[in-house]
Amino acid sequence: MALMKRLFQCTLEESVTAWNKGFEGYYFDASTDVDRFTKRMISDGLQPSISIIAFEDGSPVGLVLSGKRKVRGVTMSWNGGTGVATEYRRHGIGKELMAEAMSIYQEENVDVATLEAISQNEKAIKLYEKMGYRIVDGINHYTLKGEWQETDDGKRFFNIKKGSITDIKQFALYQDKGPWQAQWEHIADAEAWISINEEGNVNGYAIYKNHFNEEGTLQAVTLFQANTAADQEGGSLLQALVRKVFQPEVENLKRTAAFIPVSNKNLVALLLENGFETSVEQVYMVKPLTDKGDAFVQEYYAFSKQDAH
Repeated sequence: MALMKRLFQCTLEESVTAWNKGFEGYYFDASTDVDRFTKRMISDGLQPSISIIAFEDGSPVGLVLSGKRKVRGVTMSWNGGTGVATEYRRHGIGKELMAEAMSIYQEENVDVATLEAISQNEKAIKLYEKMGYRIVDGINHYTLKGEWQETDDGKRFFNIKKGSITDIKQFALYQDKGPWQAQWEHIADAEAWISINEEGNVNGYAIYKNHFNEEGTLQAVTLFQANTAADQEGGSLLQALVRKVFQPEVENLKRTAAFIPVSNKNLVALLLENGFETSVEQVYMVKPLTDKGDAFVQEYYAFSKQDAH
């Protein structure tokens, strides 16, 4: 069996080596260095105390990075990366890592464990299913080819204004049970648009991030969440919010949408109708560890099956 150590017991060099070896030959270049690794640990809320590295003959050969947070009274963990060095794959290291991670989650009183996996990564998905995870949703990423195409719905007037990103979590509409990296606290420099109805209540919001180059010129924008109340103007309002995010008045802007649940059918349909193409497909998997976690999963699964607006 491999020797397991918590990440805080390892050097940064060992951590980076474990990551780079573990993600050799991945679906895209996932290589990192000390600075980028450290920055991601902080921005994604990954914790050295519950993350682990596997060693064979004194060398790092795999890892599982994890974080945890409270969601409406439920302790939720997230697997932010599982990787095993090429020469040690099919030797049971991945299963050992996942078993150790489960043991740590239980020590930490985690109610439900979550992760995402690339849809084509059938071997990883099978391993996760053997460990008790099940797929409850898909998570896609989208890229717009060309410029934003205007519609009449997008130009309709709604009371949309800049919102405080820290207030978003208080809204009943906020999708706090969705993908970890689409939550406001894990998006550096996140911004938000909110819409207010005639009664003065929030009836829609969108979370996004503007990306600037070194000269301060806007280069790209990424949408992470958009949701509206289920009323007769929901579709038009959603279009207006997304339009505000993607700023059609700006030319040569890279426009992407990241970590969008497939169950959010209205948003997915809107993106596709506006010329976006799917760039990455993932599955969203969960494993309840307590009765409270099982109730959370049942609620989430019902949430993921219904039409989001």
